[in-house]
Amino acid sequence: MKNFETIEHTADVGGRIYGKDIEELFVNAVKLLYFLAGVKQYQEKTKVIKIEIKGQTIEELLVKFLNELIYYMDSKMVGGDIKNLFIEKANEGFNLYCEVDGHRISMVREIKAATYHNIRIKEKNGFFSSEIIFDI
Repeated sequence: MKNFETIEHTADVGGRIYGKDIEELFVNAVKLLYFLAGVKQYQEKTKVIKIEIKGQTIEELLVKFLNELIYYMDSKMVGGDIKNLFIEKANEGFNLYCEVDGHRISMVREIKAATYHNIRIKEKNGFFSSEIIFDI
């Protein structure tokens, strides 16, 4: 199974992401983001960034997570591996916890934000997929 594939979009960029579970789907969304931005790492890991996000729906959680990473990418500090990603169902939605290796980076393309445009996470035969569009 592939991690992601890019898709054509009129004014923005996007892709389809895949995963054998919801955590892998989120990790592959990050790989798509880095690929579309053309992220290049310049040095060894400089720090570990801990991320905690809450969302009412799993789709909202994905968009908020990607936008948090875009914030760190804009500061040229994130471009590394996602570690210890954990998503849990909570009373009022979902919680995500993870660590990201911080690296000095450069990008070929600026990604402004992950969007909610037609986002829907689907599960079929034990595999997850979604399309995500990024504003450039």
